[in-house]
Amino acid sequence: MHTRCTLPILLLTGTGLHAQGNFPFPDSGARWVQTYSFMVAPPPIPTFEVQAVANIQVNGLDTLIGGSAYARLTDAVTGRYYGALRDDAGRVWHVPPDSTQAYILYDFTVQPGDTVHDVVHYPGYPAEHASPALTDVIIGDVMVEPAWGGRLVVQTDGWPWIEGIGHGQGLLAEHWINVSNYLVKLECMAHLDTVRYLHQAHQEMPGTCPPIHMGMANAVASPAPVAHPNPSTGAFVLDAPIPSGAVVLDITGRTVSTLRPWGRTVDLSGQPCGTYVLRPVDPAGAGPSAMRLVVHR
Repeated sequence: MHTRCTLPILLLTGTGLHAQGNFPFPDSGARWVQTYSFMVAPPPIPTFEVQAVANIQVNGLDTLIGGSAYARLTDAVTGRYYGALRDDAGRVWHVPPDSTQAYILYDFTVQPGDTVHDVVHYPGYPAEHASPALTDVIIGDVMVEPAWGGRLVVQTDGWPWIEGIGHGQGLLAEHWINVSNYLVKLECMAHLDTVRYLHQAHQEMPGTCPPIHMGMANAVASPAPVAHPNPSTGAFVLDAPIPSGAVVLDITGRTVSTLRPWGRTVDLSGQPCGTYVLRPVDPAGAGPSAMRLVVHR
C-alpha cells in the first residue's frame, strides 16, 4: 500500500529546470545501519520484533562493472556483498549482487511531475529472502530543505529521497511507506565521522553508526517522540518528527487536527480543555501507536 505525502518547503520548479545538489552519494567512509522487524502483536498497539539487520558500508570506488567504477556495498559485520553503487551527476546507480546490470536507485536530476522508470528496490529488505525488484516512481515536489543542511529532497509517492543519504527505510529498501505486518527502518546513517540521520530524523553530530548484531537488535528502537510542554495551553512541539504524519483525536474519536508528514508542531489552541490522542497515520512505521496530549488553561 502506498501513501502519498507532501512537504511544504521550498520548491524548485520551472520549465527546463533541473535540480542541482551539492551532496553526492558517498563512495567511502559511510555506513547505513538498518533493521527488518515483523509484527508480533497487532494494532491498536502493534509490537515489532527485529528479524534481520544490515550494516552496509562503502569504503571506496573499488570495483569495475561495465567499464565504470562502483563502490562495493558490504556488511560491516558479516562481510556480505550487497552489490555496488555509483553517483553519476545526481543519478545513483545500483548493480545487484550476482549481476552486471545497473538500475536507477535514486535520481536527483528530476523535476516535479516526472516518472522515473524501473527504480530498483528490495521488498522487505534487509530480510534474507529479499531479491531486487523494479517499480516506477512518480515525482512530486523537488526541494532544497534547510532543515537537512541544504540537501535536495525529492518527494516521491512514498518516502522522500534525501540527497547523499537515501530515505528512512534504508539504502536499498522499498521507497513507499508500507502499512503491512513488517517494518523496515534506517536506524542510523553516518559519513566521514558525522551522523547524518538517526531515528527517522536529520541529525548533524560528530560520531558514527556502530554496527548492530542480531543479539542486540531487539534492544535497538527509535525512541518515541515526546511532546513539550505537555500539558499545554494548546501548542505542542515534538522532539522528533513523525515521518508518516498523524491525526489528533478528541475523546469521541473525532479528528480535530492533523500533523503533516515529518511534522513536529501541533496546535490545539482552538480546542477546549481536555485529553487528546495523537495517532500516527502509519503506526507501524512511525514509532508509537498513540500519544496523549493534554490541553489546559
